[in-house]
Amino acid sequence: MPRQDANQAFAATSFLYGANAPYLEELHARYCRDPKAVDAEWRRFFESLKDRPDEVIAEANGAPWGRPNWPPVGNGELVAAIEAASAEKIGAGVATRGAEISDGAVQQA
Repeated sequence: MPRQDANQAFAATSFLYGANAPYLEELHARYCRDPKAVDAEWRRFFESLKDRPDEVIAEANGAPWGRPNWPPVGNGELVAAIEAASAEKIGAGVATRGAEISDGAVQQA
């Protein structure tokens, strides 16, 4: 492929990059569920891909090996002890700088 053709191909697909992949996946799945739910220009683009709707929707729903109970919810004595020690350290660090911090801000940190 000559360099000019490669540049033209890039220009035509430059909106496809990692940062907006989740948005495009969801948009594609929306199209597969109901083509009229997306703009006509997107419909033409997704039609040109010729992907199987069931596969697109499954991909947008996440990995099939995903665990519904992950990450585990932290609770119990050990977690409470770690949280208390962390809150104490955060509070002490803020105090050495002559500032104050609320309990809520400590929890968030």
